[in-house]
Amino acid sequence: MSLEIARQRIQTAKEKGYTILDLSYLDLKGIPQEIAELTQLTHLFLRHNQIEEIEHLEGLKELKVLSLGGNRLRVVPISLLDLDLPIHWGDLRSLHFTFSLILLKNLSRVRALGQSCGQALSLALALAPALDEAIDQAHTQVRSLNQAHARYRNLSRARILDQELYLALDRARALTVSLDLDQVINQALAQALAQTRALYPILYEAQSFGPAKAKAGHQALVLQQAQALDEALSLHHDLALDQVQTLHQTLALDQALSLDLDQALVLALDQALDLDQALALALDQTLDLDQALDQARFNGVYLIDNPFEAPPPEIIQKGNQAIHTYLVDFSSKKSEPLNEVKVILVGEGASGKTSLVKRLLGENFDENEKQTHGIKIIKEHFNFQRQKFNVNFWDFGGQEIMHATHQFFLTKRCLYLLVLDSRKDEKAEYWLHYIQSFGRDAPVVMVLNKIDEYPSFDVNRKFLSKKYGNIQAYHKVSCRTDEGLTDLKKYLMDLLWNLELRSTTFPREWLKVKMSLETMKEDYISYAQYQALCKKNQVVKPDSQNVLLDLLNDLGVILNYERLRWYDTQVLNPLWLTNSVYRIINSPSLAKTNGSFFLDNLNTIINDERYQDNKHLESTGKLKKSGQKLSKVAQDKFLFIVAMMKQFELLFEFAEHRYLVPELLPIEENTYQFKTGSPILSLVIEYVDFLPTAIIPRLMVKMHKYIYNNQIWKTGMVLEEASIFHSIANIVLDKEEKKIYIDIQGQRGRDFLTMIRETVKEINSTYQNLEITEWVPLPSSDPTDPTLVSYKELLGYEKAGWEEYLSGELLKKFQVSELLNGIEKPEFRKQDISCRIFVSYAEKDHQHKEELIKHLMPLVRLNKATLWDKTCIDAGKEWMQEIYDNLDKADIVLCLVSSSFIASDFCYGEELGRAMAAHKAKKKVVIPIKAREANWDNLEIATLQELPRNNWLQGVDDDKSWVEIAKGIEAAIDGLKGVEGVGCK
Repeated sequence: MSLEIARQRIQTAKEKGYTILDLSYLDLKGIPQEIAELTQLTHLFLRHNQIEEIEHLEGLKELKVLSLGGNRLRVVPISLLDLDLPIHWGDLRSLHFTFSLILLKNLSRVRALGQSCGQALSLALALAPALDEAIDQAHTQVRSLNQAHARYRNLSRARILDQELYLALDRARALTVSLDLDQVINQALAQALAQTRALYPILYEAQSFGPAKAKAGHQALVLQQAQALDEALSLHHDLALDQVQTLHQTLALDQALSLDLDQALVLALDQALDLDQALALALDQTLDLDQALDQARFNGVYLIDNPFEAPPPEIIQKGNQAIHTYLVDFSSKKSEPLNEVKVILVGEGASGKTSLVKRLLGENFDENEKQTHGIKIIKEHFNFQRQKFNVNFWDFGGQEIMHATHQFFLTKRCLYLLVLDSRKDEKAEYWLHYIQSFGRDAPVVMVLNKIDEYPSFDVNRKFLSKKYGNIQAYHKVSCRTDEGLTDLKKYLMDLLWNLELRSTTFPREWLKVKMSLETMKEDYISYAQYQALCKKNQVVKPDSQNVLLDLLNDLGVILNYERLRWYDTQVLNPLWLTNSVYRIINSPSLAKTNGSFFLDNLNTIINDERYQDNKHLESTGKLKKSGQKLSKVAQDKFLFIVAMMKQFELLFEFAEHRYLVPELLPIEENTYQFKTGSPILSLVIEYVDFLPTAIIPRLMVKMHKYIYNNQIWKTGMVLEEASIFHSIANIVLDKEEKKIYIDIQGQRGRDFLTMIRETVKEINSTYQNLEITEWVPLPSSDPTDPTLVSYKELLGYEKAGWEEYLSGELLKKFQVSELLNGIEKPEFRKQDISCRIFVSYAEKDHQHKEELIKHLMPLVRLNKATLWDKTCIDAGKEWMQEIYDNLDKADIVLCLVSSSFIASDFCYGEELGRAMAAHKAKKKVVIPIKAREANWDNLEIATLQELPRNNWLQGVDDDKSWVEIAKGIEAAIDGLKGVEGVGCK
């Protein structure tokens, strides 16, 4: 039946010349060969079927989007690269994204019907997010058995089959004739209706449209099987306007159907694109659909949620070049499965993680087992189904101060064991959120330990399983009495054997490199040593070596930090790295200085004699089995360790070669006393379910340049921006309430608040599914216990055109615009496109470049600018092409002028030459930054307006000149707004 439906849709697309085809959720076992005839297709959706091979697509040269997520693909054919589309290990939020753009692109013609239709549509768009939950629930109900069609057959009042559905679509298309819409809108309507078919069974359950319909005087108000949708969509737009004006924010599905045809369709669309931005984009009649899609970076092949073995997802995520490199090696050489899995144990300190691993491996229970500090790695071989495979147990210490170091090694492709101590009221959800933040949807087994001491201990399994879909099982055990251990081990062996990572296929030579690295006794090697090892094992091509290095890093075999490549250190032994960091964080001398130290102090700190006997580690795994000792750390690696901690935001440099570890700051609060009489801006950021412990330390690291008078403590800081915003801020964390309180006073306090908010958002974005609510304190409420209103709710009021907010608690009305404008400028709420800035510099001026970036961060936080320089190039990318691509995209090019810059053939000849040509064509602006004094008076670049204007920088620390430069660049950005051909809007 599903194949017949697919063929019917293909035939319809062929006859009508449709360029968009949706065959999702049809339980297809393969791609129908008839698709090969649809050479006009630009968008093909095959999501959530049972497809195992990619075939019959070679002739579809017009394809721009191919969605294959949620199938059973195991191998990416190299022919897929011939489509010349970027391959994404991601997903389209919804195929409705396409239709949103098509519909919005044609709104001007719809609006010709009358202003009332436009008003109704605007309000409908504002209320659309209220439908998200209802739509999700509808989709959930139909994703069983044979998906939507099986549900149609089983519902007594939903007997619509595809033939009837297409009749309904034809009638719907007929409605558009009066609207004078072209073929593309007709096609979009048909496809959008087909995509929302999962909603029909729910809609047909409704008995009526509700009292508002009766008021409208419409007689055909009762849903009658196949006619219901047509009746709902054929309501006149004037009636729709009357209906829309009666809707509340809690919009019901039956009310939604009463809207005008186009409104109902738009409301059915997922909010994959901010509709305000889409509207502004689409109403520009000079922009066609293809350009809109390209600007949205929508084009490509989407492959998420497939059990790929070749290449593994880690390589797919790196893009087409990495895929090609892998497939060439894979096809030309013999391959073998990895046959290795990783198990990560997390939980509170003393929960019994180490004891659990030992008992699973048959070792005796130790009543006096010492707590793990840092990390332990235990490698074991198991026999299962007459085959051998390796399991690497990573046992993480549970002390909160060490949680930040876990991010070095937490990965998605592994199994997590969450161990809870039955004797304590432990934070199960904290750890589940923690795993989700770094491991995404990796499977989790919850182990309820020490039940011999508390047999009745349990967790709310139904609640947790519903909230965290990656929980696989719950097991009660006792390491002392062995209760539950046999069942747990049996379950784990079966689960580990079936993990995708174990069966991932590698070229044999790649596996040889991996095994050689794992047997080396060194803690780290240089990149040259790694290359030599690759060549020894016949992995000769540089591209293959780079892709393999990235993959080994993702798997945790070797730690390669691309941003730290200047230190030429590939870490082989994670124990060396984590325990080096452990020595710093837990140093008795640092405890006395509240985390402050000089680089010269590091030898005494990290090579403290107390660490040499390793008794404090009680290490097993690699340390125990190899007889390796964690002896002194070489001084030439100190800078690497410090740089690594800076990258992961564990410390910051607040003076030359002087560092601070925020986790070691004092607890006592030390806020700034604001001046009386001056207004104070306030915002509260609440973390709904999960507050990562590293939020405040990471914010401190990112904004350390603005720390005022050393007023920082473990849960807060005072920040001042005196150059541009002339404002000062108190930032205080309430750990129990999971809230961050921000209070600001100053000339441009609102801009400073925006800068801080954007920095917090940037940190939040690194965690998966982190839900926050921003609260605005209402004026005239008690400042010690203010009445709060959701910032998001105020935005909803603004979009709906409601000017006043009524506080039931204060019995007072407030102007919505005043509340919002106190937090953020109106133009920032419109999400303007920021200016793209390219920084060109010689390597000798690296420190000048870093200082320039710091002084431009206010513009970045205000969404006025995005910055790019050559250090942004990711591993495996063609560096020269990346530079040219980003230089061409830039609106402003900053050149750090020095004798080194002028002497560089690439900087002066290539980058500047390309930029000057665009500058003369008025396509971008070139600004010279006078970094180090040089003889440049007779050069062409000297004819441009330079910064600073009257002198050269007097050194890297010349803050006065840097402020002048930052203000000059901000003025240049403001001057570019609206300039034709330049991206600043």
